[in-house]
Amino acid sequence: SSLVKSVDENGSVAMVKIKTQSNQGPLGGFDNDVLTVLLTMAHEQKDHNLKNKFEQNGYRVYYTHYEICRRLKLHMGSAGHVSEAIEKIASQNLTLNNFAYTSSDKKAVRKDESTKIILKKGKVSLADGTKETDEYTSYFYIEFDNFVVRNLYNDYVSVLNSNKYLALSTGPCRRIFVFLSSKRKIFGERFA
Repeated sequence: SSLVKSVDENGSVAMVKIKTQSNQGPLGGFDNDVLTVLLTMAHEQKDHNLKNKFEQNGYRVYYTHYEICRRLKLHMGSAGHVSEAIEKIASQNLTLNNFAYTSSDKKAVRKDESTKIILKKGKVSLADGTKETDEYTSYFYIEFDNFVVRNLYNDYVSVLNSNKYLALSTGPCRRIFVFLSSKRKIFGERFA
């Protein structure tokens, strides 16, 4: 779990505690890589999502297994691993504990929410006139929870440069990059 706290110049406090939990266990390095690619794609598909946000519960990201493998610099034989990672991400329960204290009127508000990172997922089959496309060229979608993508679109969380992230070796280097990128808003663009 992680805790984010901010205090403004008037002494008002806002905090959110985020915890993920799943019967499939915590997300591993590869799962986080796939999630980073999907969040990058959500940011790239921002205009489409904002135009269609009333048609669905969350924000949809359309992808192919080929595209995710390409971005991760993997062979297409890894498409099954990508699908497994998306299943694991979809299994993650997201618990949010929000707390806000306004110094001017001395009121505190607490709001607890439970949701999923991915609300639903599906497959869009396209016919080329003669036959269905195969599994690797079929389009898939996931629908992120509004909380996740709203915070991404409103710059409450830092958007990672996925090319820089994926250029690093897996593990500690990538986690340090994520941490440094989270401080970019405070310290400026050159920080990360």
